[in-house]
Amino acid sequence: MVYILSFFLITNNIYVVKKNDTPAQILEKPIVKKELKEKILKFFAFFNLTKNVNIGDTFLFSDTLIIYKKDILKTYYFYIKENYVNLAMPFYFLLKDKKVIKGEIDNSLYSSMLSFGEKPKLVSMFAEILEWDIDFFTESYKGDSWFCYLEKICLVNLDSETIPYDYEKIFAVRYQGKIGNFYGFYYQDFFYDFNGQSLKRGFLRSPLRYSYISSYFSFARFHPILKIVRPHLGIDYVAPQGTPVSALGDGYVSYVGYKGGYGKLVEITHPNGYKTRYGHLSRFGKNIRKGKKVKQGEIIGYVGQTGLATGPHLHFEVLKYGKHINPLTIKTARYKILTSKELKEFQIIRDSLIKILR
Repeated sequence: MVYILSFFLITNNIYVVKKNDTPAQILEKPIVKKELKEKILKFFAFFNLTKNVNIGDTFLFSDTLIIYKKDILKTYYFYIKENYVNLAMPFYFLLKDKKVIKGEIDNSLYSSMLSFGEKPKLVSMFAEILEWDIDFFTESYKGDSWFCYLEKICLVNLDSETIPYDYEKIFAVRYQGKIGNFYGFYYQDFFYDFNGQSLKRGFLRSPLRYSYISSYFSFARFHPILKIVRPHLGIDYVAPQGTPVSALGDGYVSYVGYKGGYGKLVEITHPNGYKTRYGHLSRFGKNIRKGKKVKQGEIIGYVGQTGLATGPHLHFEVLKYGKHINPLTIKTARYKILTSKELKEFQIIRDSLIKILR
């Protein structure tokens, strides 16, 4: 496979699927003979691929071989000889392997995990477990250490070569850093901290992955555009244009549209008297409309600088029973509370997992 791929890279006969592409259109690009094209398309129809090519899928072409690659498990080799086409597909065994991986932060959690050969997906899985306790974009430091006990899925080919493929499940995580020591233990579909408290809370720590905070909650702030002192009843998170913005918690959209200095604004009403507002958006999330129910973490818009804004950022507000409060000080209830019986069972599992994480 390495030699085949090297040939394609040298000859540059590679096509990456774009929006609205179909197999029939793609096969016209290298000028595949009509009778061969029809035979190849029959294979596509047989495997239900005619309408299932996805953006980012890859086609590789030569005179005697066409490769269509969706992912490592779904790669199709069309061998061409004169007017005949033969299809071959690689065969793999699936192997599940439980193991502990650990590392130290040099630049970021992302770069640290990838330096150990892990995939971005694991970074997201790990960060999502502890996201209510630590913001890995602003609160991780060089020298911090991380531990993860998980089940990995590997592919084994007929030559007994093992290829990392995916992550099945995380059982426990630990992050030991400058701002504290954090644990996450999987139990009954949720993650819990060392004391058996549910890690998931009613609200996320922040609604986006931001670079820094440019303006804090204040009752007397000098406005950079209006040149006057007035209250700034929210937080300004600076982030690149187009950064996804997520709902802080479950609720429903009570306003979506353009509103004065806010520019493009989404307002979400949450249980227990809370409302959150997301301003200066460049655009709204897919299907975001007034009355729509949203889940915690669901994308409701993208960072922009509409309205009164000097640059791309999110203006974020939190209200409780109609009164603005500082978003950095809100504390909401844990998502799930264990019974005394469940807590005892959890503690047994926790103690066994701690030994593995060391």
